[in-house]
Amino acid sequence: MAHANPIEGEAFSGIYKHSVNLGSGKYAIIENAKEFVLVPWKPSIEDMRGKIVSNVAGPNRTWDTVIARQRGLEI
Repeated sequence: MAHANPIEGEAFSGIYKHSVNLGSGKYAIIENAKEFVLVPWKPSIEDMRGKIVSNVAGPNRTWDTVIARQRGLEI
């Protein structure tokens, strides 16, 4: 799976799988079918484990918010 590195303003959505501890801190891994992004981990993100989340890259490729989306039927 490839690492996605979205530019500022670019959206990314996927499932929050788990967190990892790296030398630069703790990160949440958000995966979709083809790639993943690393989002700085916050305690509030843990409530979204296993859920579809959306986020938009902020300045310097940081993630300001992670928002859970409802799964539902679509036509």
